[in-house]
Amino acid sequence: MKKFNVSLVWLIFSLTVLFTLSFFYLHTPPHSDERHFIETIKIFRESNKLSIIKDYPEITPPLFYILFSFWSKLSGFSVESLRTLNLFISLIVWQLIFNLIRKITIRTKVTFLLSILLIANPYIIGISVFVYNDNLMLLFILSGVISFLGDKPMLTGLFFSLALLTRQYSIIFPIALFFYSIITSLVEKELKKDFLLSSAISTLPILVLFIYWQGLAPQSGLEYWVIKNRSFYNIDYINSYFTYSTFYLLPLIIFFPYKKEFRKSVFIISILLSIILSFFPIKPSLATLFQTEVTTIGYGHKLLKMIFGDRELLVGIFQSILLLAGSYTTIYLLYDSVMKVKTGRCEKEIFFTLSWIIFLLVMPFSFQVWEKYLVMILPFYLIAIYQSMNYKSEIAGS
Repeated sequence: MKKFNVSLVWLIFSLTVLFTLSFFYLHTPPHSDERHFIETIKIFRESNKLSIIKDYPEITPPLFYILFSFWSKLSGFSVESLRTLNLFISLIVWQLIFNLIRKITIRTKVTFLLSILLIANPYIIGISVFVYNDNLMLLFILSGVISFLGDKPMLTGLFFSLALLTRQYSIIFPIALFFYSIITSLVEKELKKDFLLSSAISTLPILVLFIYWQGLAPQSGLEYWVIKNRSFYNIDYINSYFTYSTFYLLPLIIFFPYKKEFRKSVFIISILLSIILSFFPIKPSLATLFQTEVTTIGYGHKLLKMIFGDRELLVGIFQSILLLAGSYTTIYLLYDSVMKVKTGRCEKEIFFTLSWIIFLLVMPFSFQVWEKYLVMILPFYLIAIYQSMNYKSEIAGS
């Protein structure tokens, strides 16, 4: 297929799926957390004062609420109009996912299969229709990463900044960009000041908001939503994200051992890591228990409990297998990255592994654990895995 035709086929496929989703869900009542997002958008819509960003009943930054409230002033305030805007954002996000994957593989069939694997995730489907800020954040993150691959540091910084103004969790990408720039500078013995500056500048707007709020979020939102968790740093979150990232990318990860040379050292370290993490079992955060009475951390966890019922031992065994697979894959990605750096090959693919590692290290600081938070990192973890399975980098221009 020609490039234009490939993109056109994906666009038609995306339009068909999104139209089908809108047919079934556009006019349904607000879904779960969508309710409070819509309520906050209404607060922003009814306020004409800039001071509204000082305090509102959410713990995420205001860009999402500002954008959607502005849209509601143009199109009228309704659940349907807000979902329409979100569906349009989804259409762009799906094209960005496809085009990003095309940058790392020249095989059309693989591009389609990997793209479908990502958008088939129930959380991607959910945020594509319902009004959640994750979708807008993903749009900015994908745009930033594509700009990074295209050697456009200022655009990279701009998009990462917009992502941070949508959700604080996206801080992992400026951090990954910073460490990538440091590593590249050391390997190539030349300071990569453009991307170092880009990573620093991208954090400035959210830092200004932190100062304005005198905290990490508006005070009303902190008081309403944040419930102190069991510890300051929740290691069980690492177990959770290892396990359920494997669950959602299983059709790809299952081929990983067959494509990679078996390394005893990687396997032993993976077993030790899995054993350590097993002492911190998967469980919902206190915030989830107190605010929703939900006893799982998401759809994957819920599905396993539905399949195995009260047989917790079987749930534990299955999760342990997923944990070991996730640990082995991640340790191997780290091994590959270290070997490439040692041989003077500091390719851009290292950024994807760095993003995944930093995600695992940063997320345990959160008061909340949820499978949905994997949405922002799964595209890049998938790319890291695929590139590791295909040793030679295929990133255009690298």
